[in-house]
Amino acid sequence: MGLKDVDVFNHRGMLYVKKKMFDEAINDFTKSINLDPQFCGSYNQRGQAYIYKEMYDEAIEDLNKAILLNNRGRIAYANKALIYIIYKEDI
Repeated sequence: MGLKDVDVFNHRGMLYVKKKMFDEAINDFTKSINLDPQFCGSYNQRGQAYIYKEMYDEAIEDLNKAILLNNRGRIAYANKALIYIIYKEDI
């Protein structure tokens, strides 16, 4: 059984992040979200890409959505904490 399109876009987006190609990553995570709006992983990954681009409002929005979809997802909480700790944003 092959990967679903949502997984393909999500995995490719993660590869783009590793290559520091954040715009391309955000585009792929957005495609993944459009295919499956209930998949919290894509919101979390796109939130991370937004953090790298210093787009903190967008990052918080995506991380909040990831937490809403899976409130046991520790990574989204950790990414959100990163913004608070490193950037000391009053969000």
